[in-house]
Amino acid sequence: MSMPDVPNLTPVFRLTTEGAQHLLLVSVAMKELAMPSISRADR
Repeated sequence: MSMPDVPNLTPVFRLTTEGAQHLLLVSVAMKELAMPSISRADR
């Protein structure tokens, strides 16, 4: 078997203060949506 040829990818992220605030709010909202599912699974 030969080794796979994986290209060298270097993604460029340009994150502004507004973008960081948006990502933070989204992550908190996703956590809040997941909490009821986790608590129901414990029962």
